[in-house]
Amino acid sequence: MSGITEVQGARNHVSPAGAGRIETVLGTSLAYKAEASETGGQFICVEITVPPGIGVPPHRHSNEDETFYVLEGQVVIEGDDCGEAGTRLGAGGLFYGPRGQVHGFRCDGAETAKLLVLVTPGTGTSAMFAELAALGRSMDPQQVAAICGRYGVTFAGG
Repeated sequence: MSGITEVQGARNHVSPAGAGRIETVLGTSLAYKAEASETGGQFICVEITVPPGIGVPPHRHSNEDETFYVLEGQVVIEGDDCGEAGTRLGAGGLFYGPRGQVHGFRCDGAETAKLLVLVTPGTGTSAMFAELAALGRSMDPQQVAAICGRYGVTFAGG
């Protein structure tokens, strides 16, 4: 087929409900719907369950873009272009955070939030999440910052 460039290692991928590897990262639960190894490194897709009051502080990626789609609950997105108090999103809301721009999120409701997050490209993010998950509940901020820094992620103000 002329004009079509295939992505090396990419293939059709199906992820049924309830399928996928699960990790706990920074107080959230990540269910992998598509991993980099399944998409030729083009992206990863994770469903993130975020308990009330929990989230990821404002940070920036030097290598990836992130898109957040709210499936359930309420989140506040903080960072560049989000206003002084952040931007509140409910189910059906979407946020795009391009590389280099500060962004973070937290569940701002009384109910758990669920987000579908697409990270492009997906080449280093899964490894970073795995290292963070290995920290377990003892999340020393310096350790978290060091791990994230190895993958080009820095926290705002740090």
